[in-house]
Amino acid sequence: MKSSENFSDASTGAYQSLPEQRSSTPSLHTYNLTHRQITIMQDRNLKFSSSVKGNRYLELKEQRQELAALYIKQGKMADPEQKYSLGSAPALVGECMDMCPLFERHEREFQTGGLDKSEKLPGTENVDHQKAVKRYRRSAAGDPPPLPCDVRPPKVLVVRLCLKN
Repeated sequence: MKSSENFSDASTGAYQSLPEQRSSTPSLHTYNLTHRQITIMQDRNLKFSSSVKGNRYLELKEQRQELAALYIKQGKMADPEQKYSLGSAPALVGECMDMCPLFERHEREFQTGGLDKSEKLPGTENVDHQKAVKRYRRSAAGDPPPLPCDVRPPKVLVVRLCLKN
């Protein structure tokens, strides 16, 4: 049987679990969370547990550190652990020739709600790799530097701006 629930405090609406049978995995109600907190956690879990068939986000995410190390070794990007003078820092040269980098396309497909309906294949939740466009993302202090494969060179930006193929 499942555990029955009741409110221990009507003013806060905190759940209190009354276990009728022990379970190996605790439910959300075990932690005395409010109904709103449980709903938020369930929504967040649903958003980030997307399993779109053919999505490579988790695979690509694991490769990011190795890819960054390779770019640093090749001199294509600055090592974030080193200090450089402005004149000696390696120039970041974009390598992405698509409207949206591969990693971002899979990341946005993986996160439910990350794609606009015009960027999806009709009738599915899968990304249309030809129609996805890089989304603006403001940099933050804790974010790693962008990889060259995620940055579009000026030539591609001009082409995309003019909507030429």
